[in-house]
Amino acid sequence: MPQTICLSGNSIAVTNTSGIITSPNYPNKYNNDFDVEYIIRSPTKQPITLVFEDFEIEDDDDCTKDYVSVKDGDNILLGTFCGNNIPSPLLALSVVIILKFHSNYEDSEKGFRAVFNDSQECVYVTTDSNGTIQSPNYPDNYPTNIICLYYIESRKGISINITFTNFDLGYSSRGCTNDYVIVRDGVSQSSKQLGKFCGRMIPLIPVILSGTVFIIFRSNNYTSWSGFKAEYKEEPFLDCSGFLKVSVGRIQSPNHPEAYDSNTDCEYRLASQYNGLIKLTFTFFKMEDPVSGNCSYDFVEIYDSNTSIGKFCGFQKPVLTFILSSSVRVVFHSDSSINCKGFSATFAEITVHQTTDDKLTTVSFSPTSGNMRNNKITPSTNTSSVNPVVIGAATGGLIGMVVVITFICVIVGRQKRTEMNSLKRFTCIQEWLTRQPTCPVDRNPITPNQLKPVPRILRNLLSRLQITCDNVGYGCTAVVKLDMLAAHLQDCEHNPKKPVHCELGCGLVVPKDELKEHNCVRELRNLVQQQQHKMAEMQTELTEHKLQINEQKRELQLLKEYMRSMRVSNPRMREIQTEMEHADVIRWSTSLQAARVTRWGGMISTPDAVLQAVIKRALIDSGCPSHIVNELMENAHERRWPTGLSTLETRQLNRRQYENYVTKRIPGKQAVVMISHCHDICSWSRIILVKMFCDSHDLIKP
Repeated sequence: MPQTICLSGNSIAVTNTSGIITSPNYPNKYNNDFDVEYIIRSPTKQPITLVFEDFEIEDDDDCTKDYVSVKDGDNILLGTFCGNNIPSPLLALSVVIILKFHSNYEDSEKGFRAVFNDSQECVYVTTDSNGTIQSPNYPDNYPTNIICLYYIESRKGISINITFTNFDLGYSSRGCTNDYVIVRDGVSQSSKQLGKFCGRMIPLIPVILSGTVFIIFRSNNYTSWSGFKAEYKEEPFLDCSGFLKVSVGRIQSPNHPEAYDSNTDCEYRLASQYNGLIKLTFTFFKMEDPVSGNCSYDFVEIYDSNTSIGKFCGFQKPVLTFILSSSVRVVFHSDSSINCKGFSATFAEITVHQTTDDKLTTVSFSPTSGNMRNNKITPSTNTSSVNPVVIGAATGGLIGMVVVITFICVIVGRQKRTEMNSLKRFTCIQEWLTRQPTCPVDRNPITPNQLKPVPRILRNLLSRLQITCDNVGYGCTAVVKLDMLAAHLQDCEHNPKKPVHCELGCGLVVPKDELKEHNCVRELRNLVQQQQHKMAEMQTELTEHKLQINEQKRELQLLKEYMRSMRVSNPRMREIQTEMEHADVIRWSTSLQAARVTRWGGMISTPDAVLQAVIKRALIDSGCPSHIVNELMENAHERRWPTGLSTLETRQLNRRQYENYVTKRIPGKQAVVMISHCHDICSWSRIILVKMFCDSHDLIKP
């Protein structure tokens, strides 16, 4: 059982491996005007944890009256505390904790009780560049009433990217008062808390620039769950302007994934570490929409050396795969108005060491015989000649005695790759020319009109190349023609990434090599979490759209009020409005399909409320002008019908008057609109807005 040590003298040194510290007189009120310093040293030279179990100290805003301060052996302040909130667990990496308690001459409270321990049970401290952390017993349920501390530090001071792959701490609660995970960017008091998480929603952690991560996991005394699993890795990172010369890294807009600030300019300069090519991939992109197709407000502009590749904005990710240079510059700009979530992008250097053992194959012709032969490309120190994306590969064709050199843009991939569509349609080179009008090989000016199609004989010869399967390392011995390689790879039984259906019950499609480790419950849970995350994002977007719609409705109402005031003050405006409304009615009535009523006696004059609502919706959907919809609905009653139709008797006696009306059918409903028509003139002279209901057999097309 840990030894309980009550603070009483001015300074106490302890070398126990564990123990309990309490304030003077605890659990009674501590003395006023009291100071004591308590120094704990780990006899095993291990980091020390300090966990407060009870805490009641006089409260004030800056903790200058009564307080508890905790430092480590390097004099780094881990925290200064007061009030009634129990502090989070602390970790001293220097194997020494210095706890100071101070009270002034005013009020006193119950004090505190804390437990220290240098045991490394559920304490994870590492300086590895990458790895995995998880809750105890994962994927089984973690123990109840447990505290675990995880500290990750980059040896090189590089930023750390931590990604939670699984997260299940049971039901979430306001303030996460039950089981929770706290993520900080360090152990000191000045470190920033990046979030407190609970429930089952996977946390999204921004890249941690400080190069240190401190994670606290705590469970209560009740139910336990499967817990969490997270992956971390060092990742060179720029949040705004700066220079990176590394093989891999990340850049993002300021504050991402939150909205960036207004009037911000950043310039990211990237250089390959070994003079290779740089691959830039955007993983997230949401900027202010362009105006008239121009990115003149918020934008990202990308430069290959000093040549601009393009300026990007809106919500569409820039389609960038490879940048043909060892240095790249990315410029970010925001104006003073709309702010979005910005962008996130990863970059990686492509070098000769990243090509496969299978060397690239080119095709050449013998000037004397015209026979085709395969040539193996030998790797050299010139990275541009062995880059896995071969752009501008030169091929030759013999036409008479003249050799015509044609540049072909073809994505080769791992070995002699194969997209005949690229050969046929120049897709790759055309995309390049939309960004900059230069040849990707020698950078001389070039236009699409200067491109020449690949000769048919060359296409046919390429398609006959015998290619070994990509999965030869997994046991496939097939050798197929180039034009059949894509179909073979899709069905190859030796393909470790071939999609297969799980037969254990979940029905998910997983890669073949991952089937052994496939866990239906975990994968379905991840799928549900992803769907919940998407639903939350959609709900957020829906809320934003509703706010925009309400704002537009308010502006529309103001516009209507403005127009109404103008009509009142200007008679000519009233005349114009009347003419426009009349034209709208004529246009709508003309668009309706003509119909003929055969049984006028069966007309219904008093439809019920449900039918009224259905017909009103049909009128609106048919494009009926809004200013006459209510009038039409009122005219559906018999008392508003025109002369000759007002009663059953008059409808039977005055059949000839029916010829004075034109009937138009309301689309999709058993209802007609009666329109007055004069036979002595060819135009519409007067419109009587009448709507009546009848059975389906009463309406026929004329």
